[in-house]
Amino acid sequence: MKGEHTSQTTGPSMPPPVRVCVEKGKAKKINYCFTEPFRIGRSPSCEVQITDLMVSRFHAEVLSVGDQWWVHDLESGNGTYVNRKRVERAPLGQETKISLGIDGPILSLTVQEIVEAQCPPPDHSVTHYMEHYLTNSGDKDVGHRTMMIRRAFEQAQKKQRKKYTGILAIVVCLFLAAGTYAAFKYMEVRKQRLLAADVFYAMKSLELEVAGFLKSARFSNAPKLLKQVQRYRDRSREMEESYDQFVDALGVYSGRITEEEQIILRVTRTFGECEVTMPAGFVEEILNYVKK
Repeated sequence: MKGEHTSQTTGPSMPPPVRVCVEKGKAKKINYCFTEPFRIGRSPSCEVQITDLMVSRFHAEVLSVGDQWWVHDLESGNGTYVNRKRVERAPLGQETKISLGIDGPILSLTVQEIVEAQCPPPDHSVTHYMEHYLTNSGDKDVGHRTMMIRRAFEQAQKKQRKKYTGILAIVVCLFLAAGTYAAFKYMEVRKQRLLAADVFYAMKSLELEVAGFLKSARFSNAPKLLKQVQRYRDRSREMEESYDQFVDALGVYSGRITEEEQIILRVTRTFGECEVTMPAGFVEEILNYVKK
């Protein structure tokens, strides 16, 4: 973190602080003190901003490995020099001078003892690192490590998007399948109710048609009439069995229906009404009437 030194002492888990002094070059500040990695360059997002044209937007980065500080060149145009020797990376001694370009700005980096540390506490928040490493701001001169982190993050985001898109597609398909199945079941139940009602009322119509014939057949022993009576009874029994199958399939007498409610439905059927087409609240209304 940049800034003048304060009275806070660096904890033993931190690397030894490094002081930076801009000896040559245009900079907003001359003295800095760091206990965390920092960058040097023309960009305003660099912790040490040098506004010299020989300096790249992101020229170099200084970071610690254990207790050792290192300077890394960030593929700058004019290079980073330590003791007038161009380097890609080099360890810092107790006092090291680096130049940004062979005749460019010069910075003096001094690694201090931990007991002498009086640098300000770091104030880089999570938001700061998210904006720097995970947000593609369009900077062309960002460091190699930053670009690698951004690319890895973008690939992870693409995989997550593909994963959630697949999950969403499966959920939508299941929802549509469930809706289609529910609609199909509804249509099937409705169809069965209509067929059951048709069978029931056909059965009742048959009873009315042959009522007079049965009355006269009771007083006759003619074989032809008796055979016709038997055919009617067989046909009536078949229709009743078919209707009972519809009633069972529709669960009219199953579930939580009580014995009293079953009796009401059967009596209603005896009097010529179809249980399947009973209006809503019919059984409850009969029960209330019985109580009264």
